[in-house]
Amino acid sequence: MSEATGRIRDMSKKLGEAVTRAVMVKAHLIPQEPYRSIHAPWKCICAKCKRVVTPTYTQVRTRGNGCKYCAKRYVDPKEAATFMLSKGLKPKERYKNAMSPWKCECLTCGKAVTPSYSNVRTGHGGCRHCAHKITVFKRTKTKSQVFAYLRSKGYEPVKGAVFVSSKKLIMCKHLPCGRIVKARYFSVQQGRGCCNHCGTREGAKKWARTIDDVQPILNKKKIALLEKKLLGMRQKHLLQCRRCNLIWKARLASVMADIGCPNCALYGLKPNLKSYIYLIQNKKLGSIKLGIANSDKPRDRVDKHIARGWEIYKLKTFASGTKARSVETECLKYFRIERGIPPHLSKSKMPQGGWTETFDARIVNLSTIWAKVEQFSKMKK
Repeated sequence: MSEATGRIRDMSKKLGEAVTRAVMVKAHLIPQEPYRSIHAPWKCICAKCKRVVTPTYTQVRTRGNGCKYCAKRYVDPKEAATFMLSKGLKPKERYKNAMSPWKCECLTCGKAVTPSYSNVRTGHGGCRHCAHKITVFKRTKTKSQVFAYLRSKGYEPVKGAVFVSSKKLIMCKHLPCGRIVKARYFSVQQGRGCCNHCGTREGAKKWARTIDDVQPILNKKKIALLEKKLLGMRQKHLLQCRRCNLIWKARLASVMADIGCPNCALYGLKPNLKSYIYLIQNKKLGSIKLGIANSDKPRDRVDKHIARGWEIYKLKTFASGTKARSVETECLKYFRIERGIPPHLSKSKMPQGGWTETFDARIVNLSTIWAKVEQFSKMKK
């Protein structure tokens, strides 16, 4: 016998009849025999449904309930058959479980069907043949019915509009804005609308924010809005951190989405600290990488690359992370957009990150990239 098994048996002995019985009674179970062990089935009567069940003490202790019927984990086959009959389905085989197809006969149309007990229990029809007939009947609309409904919702069918069915598009004039649009009966019925112009305008109104809406969140994040007028949630605004006094521009939508001061963040490039731009190469991979990092960091960015076989070509220091980032951005724009050079490595080849700033050494060399770094550094001063 193992040591673990011995401990479990010792624990079973320590738990007395009074302790275990109290747990069972709390779970609305009345024991019908003496307690044996924590893993032995214990015959009980459920105080709620009056059925006989045999859960173990451990099951009741961990789950908080012991009656499989009351917990909806088990269905009495006789009750399941009675329920199916009440829904117009006559079972043709024994009940298996709630999820398995159950061969039945539809008492309405007489056809053989195989719904699951779970589907019928949750409100789904048991006979797909009858359901199809009902659906077709409900969805069948005449031309006069469709046109009348569209008019009631502000869509006036144009003269000579072709009607095929309620599922097809109909040329209409949207009365609120006067535009000609293609409306579908079911789309309008479901409240989706068919006018893109009005939908965009309503969406803009719905998500519009005022300074009074934004200010409490900015105050909570210790950020001051330096703009007197709110330009829009997707527009960049001048902001100032009340902790470190950093002034930067950011979209209010980003700030509202749990993004705060970049300098106070525990991750990423600090814009007001001394930084550098680096150019490294990996001869084995035949790749070149351009990147930026803050100086004097405990865990330097370049060290991670060196540990994976990269070699430093050149470094250039900047007074702030903002200047280093702007030079890197201009270099990447030039090589990615103007020259059309894509990233060389994939994410899997660079688990330490930074694969989007890599270049194929066969297409562009180190001196060419560094020349652009020097060029944009002079322009950004």
